This record gives sequence, structure tokens and C-alpha cells, in this order.
Amino acid sequence: MNGIRIGQGLPAGLEQAVTARPLELRQGQVITGRVNKYFTNNMAEIQVGSQKVLAELSTALNTDKNYLFQVQDGDGKLALKVLSPISPVNNDANTDTLLEQWSLPNTKEMKQLTSMLLKENLPLSGEVLSLAGKWMKESADSPKAIDTIKEMIQRELPFTEKVFASLMAVREGSSMNSLAGKLLNELSGSPSVSPKLQTVLKELATGKNIDLPDASVIKEQLQKLLHTIGYSYEHELLHAKTDGGKGAPEWNLLKPLLLEFLKTDAPTHVKELAAALTDKVTGMQLLSQETGPIMQLMLQFPLHFQNHSMDATMQYSGRKTKDGKIDSDYCRILFYLDLAHLKETAIDMQIQHRIVNITVFNKNHEIEPLMKGMIHGLQEKMKDVQYTLSSLEFKSFQEDKLDKPDLGLHKLMPAYYKGVDYKV
Repeated sequence: MNGIRIGQGLPAGLEQAVTARPLELRQGQVITGRVNKYFTNNMAEIQVGSQKVLAELSTALNTDKNYLFQVQDGDGKLALKVLSPISPVNNDANTDTLLEQWSLPNTKEMKQLTSMLLKENLPLSGEVLSLAGKWMKESADSPKAIDTIKEMIQRELPFTEKVFASLMAVREGSSMNSLAGKLLNELSGSPSVSPKLQTVLKELATGKNIDLPDASVIKEQLQKLLHTIGYSYEHELLHAKTDGGKGAPEWNLLKPLLLEFLKTDAPTHVKELAAALTDKVTGMQLLSQETGPIMQLMLQFPLHFQNHSMDATMQYSGRKTKDGKIDSDYCRILFYLDLAHLKETAIDMQIQHRIVNITVFNKNHEIEPLMKGMIHGLQEKMKDVQYTLSSLEFKSFQEDKLDKPDLGLHKLMPAYYKGVDYKV
């Protein structure tokens, strides 16, 4: 299936706030745009994607055509130099122009990447394309590499190989649960390896089953699990009152323990497993962003249900309250599952004014009548926590554009249902 773009589908009223972030342009970058109107002193309003920028043009241009512009030094003003008109019927000509401009190889992968960035109205530069070309060449999966590079540019993440590797680790197949298990097997019995690292890996790879019936216990278990992985490690390190930070490596958290292990002289193949697991965690941290009052969180963690182990990944999109806390009245939470019986399943939960609408996506239409029998019980459970269930709907993956992403998100279900998996 086609992967969905990370961050798509924000709650109503939030998407506009995210996309309204001002466009940041740097000298040497190339963008596609159209002149909307002219002002005095060669100033013009340029349409770049969904945003408008005010810029000084070196040449008078038609207002009915798209152009390739290069950002110039304008003494404190945004200055644009036209490179060429955009060909609406021959995109190859546009990519060829840029690759030649920057003396970059005119390969199939480079043309695909450049063409995609132009179509998405994303700023690009010779330096960015040169680095991207190197990473794509070294990657075993060019399409995923291209999607990752696009993600980095869209989110304005540092354009470094480490960030690229971390985001690729999120997209690639090995689960956190699997990596933890493999690394634990390699380290078992080694006296030179930190016992704390082995303990944390064992907890992740073969941890206790989540206690489904008790919601308060679930919350406590998940909070402990997320803390153990080290998602908040850097934040805690920043605020820790330790003697010069010397206490940080003593924390029983996966990420700092892995970082310490990577400094050792362990065999290369073992360090590669540790690096892949570290990148998984870092990638999720990079995908969690705050833009003003808007917050997006991506979390992935191993879960164990009824002797079935899987990775769970959750995407939260919402806003913060005035005191900086998550606003639980307005948000959207996406879960993607790969369950033992139902296989690929996605759950989309949207909350507005504490009114909840849930959509379950799956290929198997047989679960639809089962869901109808769960509505009353779910309504009562939500009333207990001051929410109102408005709808519980089934959709096939083929009926909607919401396809399972490369991440594979999982949903925590409150009760076991024999032969089906878990109740909603």
C-alpha cells in the first residue's frame, strides 16, 4: 500500500495553523513561483505554493506564467533572479535546467527527486541535491530515500546524514521489538556489556503483557515504557540537576545506554544493531514537532498482548492549552496496527469539543457487524471519562486514501476477542 505522509490529516482548524508557517528562504535556493502583481521599485508579490512572498525582481515578468527563481542577496530584502520559465508540459526540461545549473549528475534518481521537489513547490539548492544524491546512491530503497528527503525539507530539519539515517530507520522494516531482541541475543552472556542495557533490552523485547482491563494500569505501564525508551532523555538531561551531567549515563533509559555502548569496541555487526535501534528512537523524536500552539507527536514502542509481540506507533496532532499542556478537548490520534488475525488495521480518532468520532480501516469487512455490537459499551466507557462517542465507522483501505504508512502504527485495545484480536 502507499504510505501516508507523516503529519497529514490534522484536526479541523489546526491544519491551517500548521501550513501558515512563514516560508523561510535562503540565498542560493531555487523555488518555483508566479508573479501575482507588481508594486513600485521592482517589488512584486510572488505566489509560492500556497504562500505569498514580497520580493524584488531583477527582470519584469509575465503574470500568467510560472518561473524558476533563485534567491539572491538583496541587502536585507528578498531578491529573486529568474532562471527560466517553467515548462508546464515538459517537466524534464525544468529538472535538466537545474541539474545542469549545479553540475549534478543527470541520473534517474536525481531527476525523480528534483522533479518531485519542484512539483511540491519546495525550496532546493545545489548543496541539498548533492547531499541527497549521495544518500540515495547509498540507500537500498530509492523511493523511501526520496520520501525521507522530502520530509526533511518540508519539516526544515537539519539536512545531515544522521537525520536522514534516523528518519530512514523509522520507515524501514525492522521493528523496535525485533531490533531489541536481536541485540539482546548478541549481548547475552557478555560480562563487558552494561547489565543495565541488557535489562532494558530484555524489558522491551520480552516485556510483560499490557494489563488490558484496567485503564489506569495501562496508562501507568505505557508512561513507564515510553520513559524507559528515552524519548524525553534530552529534555530530562537539560533539566537534570546532576554534577556536570555525570549522572545521565547512569539512567536506566535505552537511548543513553545505547549511545554509551556505541562508544565501545564491540563487533561491527553488533554496533550496527545498536545504531539502528538508536536511529529508530531519534527518528521518532525528529518527527515530533511543535509549531506555536500546535503539537505533533510520533511515538513507537514494543507491546506484548496475549503472547503476541508487535511494535505500536501512535501519531497525535493537536494543540496546547495556555499553560502548555495537551488540549484533550481538540485533537486527532491515528493508530496503525498489524494484528495477529486482522493484520493491517488503522484507527482514526478525532475529538472536537470532547465529542469523539472513530473510523476503523481494514481490508476485512467482516469486522463491521462486530463493531456495531461494541458501540454501547464504548459509549459508556467514554462517558466515564467525560467524552461523548458520536460515531464508530468502518472503512476499507481501498475506500479511503488513508493507507498504512511505512511506520506500522498499532492500537491498544481494552479487551481480548477470541479469533478476531481485540475489541475497540
